[in-house]
Amino acid sequence: MTEKTHPPMPTIRQSTTDDIAAIKSLLLSCYDRTNEADFFEAIRNSDTFISELSLVAEDKGDITGYILLSRIGIRTANEILPALIVQPFCVREASCGRGVGKMLLEEALKRAKVAGFTSCVSLQCGNYFKRFGFLPARNEFGLEVYFTIADEEFLALELTEGALYRKSGFLLLPDAFSRIDPALIS
Repeated sequence: MTEKTHPPMPTIRQSTTDDIAAIKSLLLSCYDRTNEADFFEAIRNSDTFISELSLVAEDKGDITGYILLSRIGIRTANEILPALIVQPFCVREASCGRGVGKMLLEEALKRAKVAGFTSCVSLQCGNYFKRFGFLPARNEFGLEVYFTIADEEFLALELTEGALYRKSGFLLLPDAFSRIDPALIS
């Protein structure tokens, strides 16, 4: 009986300026439109960009996945809470099903927690993010947005227990989000 060999897993690392063209190419291939690539460029050149939370999956010199957690705010009745948002997040189709997305998301969340962030939200891939502890943002935390989004896609995760407890409020997204869809910024 021969032992089944699996291809080696990619390396997860912080992105560099040398990766920009490959990240844009990946975003274009995964989303089949320019919105996310334009968004990436706008966020990368803004004060909401956190270089330590911009991660790539690299496999034999090829960028096969990307995740970015960037700064947003949550306006509550008494304060503006700092938070993070996952956008963009993608894995090359040929690498799907190998755990690349899991590796990217877990490493990004681990780094975010080490950096002192206490919460993170997502506006996409609800069923996927629920596997990592993300919960419905409206029902569990009283969070809201200024645009229409299905409850199952609008999720939040406490990186620190209790960080969103009784903190009902609205997400404050940077203008760069209008690159994805103008309706996201009001």
